[in-house]
Amino acid sequence: MQLDELKNQWQLLANNYPTRQPVIDDLFDEIVSAYSELHRFYHNLNHIAHFFNELDSCGSISNETLLAVWYHDLVYRPGAKNNERKSADQAKLALNKLGLSRNSIERVDFLIMATESHLPGLGDKELNIFLDADMAILGSPPEKYQEYLRKIRMEYSKIPNFLFNRGRSQFLRSVIQQDCIFLSEYFREKYELAARENIKSELHTLRNSV
Repeated sequence: MQLDELKNQWQLLANNYPTRQPVIDDLFDEIVSAYSELHRFYHNLNHIAHFFNELDSCGSISNETLLAVWYHDLVYRPGAKNNERKSADQAKLALNKLGLSRNSIERVDFLIMATESHLPGLGDKELNIFLDADMAILGSPPEKYQEYLRKIRMEYSKIPNFLFNRGRSQFLRSVIQQDCIFLSEYFREKYELAARENIKSELHTLRNSV
């Protein structure tokens, strides 16, 4: 998905709210600037485009969820513990300018903060789909998964290998030990088996790395 396609998608979404075109343009420019930071190799506009592509096949998705996609990684510092909170806070400021209601802004905030733990939402089907689409890369074909790994390692390039490998292994073990990696039936059927194979392969590589 090219930048002009993303801009058109943003425009169509923003048109649902009572704000002026210069504000819509400024907010999009802020999004592009944030996701184009030089330290981003995976958490960039390509990730946003992939996120939307995954949601395209999931039926009707609320505007609040679509807005959460745009803002969920707006603030991203590798290894920081407060990326989600800062992203959600920036989203609140932006969505006030866009003209969202208080309830809608709170929903976007909730969705963004849910990416911190990726815990299932009981009875919240759209939350589960949102979280699954964010993690869909785990079930990608092996060559694409390897590209994802390379980009993640580049984002953590300042971290020594032994520390990165230890942290990455802990994350992967926590994921694969879950009864289901994906929270929704749709994404489980689509990616669960492939994701488990990818993670097992990566863990094997990490165990045998020096």
